[in-house]
Amino acid sequence: MKNTLDPEYYTRFKITPREYIVANGLGWDAGNVIKYVSRHDGKNGTEDLRKAIRYIEFMIEQREGHNE
Repeated sequence: MKNTLDPEYYTRFKITPREYIVANGLGWDAGNVIKYVSRHDGKNGTEDLRKAIRYIEFMIEQREGHNE
């Protein structure tokens, strides 16, 4: 169910990134990767892709046990 308050850069998809994140039980970091990659071409471009990369880096650090 799409929220009418969601911006067009999220609602243009068959399901919103939030719906996908919640339905699949993704955590904060993975959810943010989905969010930023999904919206990059409708909002902040390269800035959003860099944000997604940073969250992927957080996930790698956690997986490798290098939390700082």
